Amino acid sequence: MKITFKTTSLFAALECSAKKDIRYYLQGINIQIKKIGVGMVYGCDGHILFAGQLPYDGDYVAELNIIIPTDAVKRLNKKAELTELEFDGQNYMLGGARFVPVDGKYPDTGRVIPDIDSSIDQSPGTYNPDLLIRGRAALALYLGVKPNYTFNFIQRGSDSAVMHAGTNECLVVIMPMRATNEAPFAGFNRSYM
Repeated sequence: MKITFKTTSLFAALECSAKKDIRYYLQGINIQIKKIGVGMVYGCDGHILFAGQLPYDGDYVAELNIIIPTDAVKRLNKKAELTELEFDGQNYMLGGARFVPVDGKYPDTGRVIPDIDSSIDQSPGTYNPDLLIRGRAALALYLGVKPNYTFNFIQRGSDSAVMHAGTNECLVVIMPMRATNEAPFAGFNRSYM
């Protein structure tokens, strides 16, 4: 098997993958192929999830579900437009370098990504700003836009929020935080000024 896909897709998923986590299977990106010609790439750390389509060229792949370790993705040339994933029956190669896939089961991303109809009722939530920055960076990498490009952000209160570009190519799911102060305070008391 030898397939080729956009390098930026892998780096976008890596943006949301776990860096140091006891859940070793999150320390990498997940590639899943279930249909001819297009797969999905995921990166998750338990608080944020990147999901993007992964169109590919090359050999017909009936099914693939592999976790590529973080260090294998980091070795790739960031300036290369395309990257090859090969499997010769014994060894996996990514961009010409051999790697050993992470032995584990990636989380069921279908349970986390909301249906398109579930984003109708919006209510504010509390989100970690660092996750919002990582989500924006992942979408910008995937779509090839400037890092300061803004994306839609659908908040759903105590449910996950979705950041997207208005297309069906990719999205980022962000889990909310519990607010440390639940009071509906939104301003400054001017009587003390």
